[in-house]
Amino acid sequence: MSADDSCLDNSGRSHLFSCPSIMLSHATSEVGRGWGFGLHEAMDQIGAVAGPLIVALVLYLKGGYKTGFAILFIPAFLALTVLVVARFLYPTPRELEVTPAIPASRGLPRTFWLYLAAVAFIAAGYVDYPLIAFHCAALPVRQAFYPF
Repeated sequence: MSADDSCLDNSGRSHLFSCPSIMLSHATSEVGRGWGFGLHEAMDQIGAVAGPLIVALVLYLKGGYKTGFAILFIPAFLALTVLVVARFLYPTPRELEVTPAIPASRGLPRTFWLYLAAVAFIAAGYVDYPLIAFHCAALPVRQAFYPF
C-alpha cells in the first residue's frame, strides 16, 4: 500500500465516521457526551468481537458461512430497526441539544496566563545549544563576544 492509498483510505474514514459523531453529539447532550460516546464505543467494540466469534462458533458446530452470516442478520436487523424507530421519534436531533447560557466574562483568568507563562519557559528550556549558536553566528556582532 502506498502513501497515496493510505491518505485516500484515511480521508474516506474521516467522512465515514463524522456523521455518527455529529448525531451522537446532539443526542448525548442530556446524559453527558462522555458517557454517550463511551457507550457507543463499547457497543462498537462488543460487536467487533462478538460478530467474528459467532461466525467461528457456527463454523465450529459444522455450520457454513451461509448459516453464520444468516445468524448475524439478526443483530443487524435489530440495529436497523432501532435506527428507523429513532428516526421517526426524533426527526431533528438538533432539537435535543440543550443550549447552555453563556456567562459574561472579562477575559481569560489569571491561572490561564500563569499556565501560558510556564509552558513558554518549558518550551524555551528545550532550545538547544546548536540552535542558539546558529542564530548568534548570523548576528552582526564581533566574534570575540561569543565563544562559538
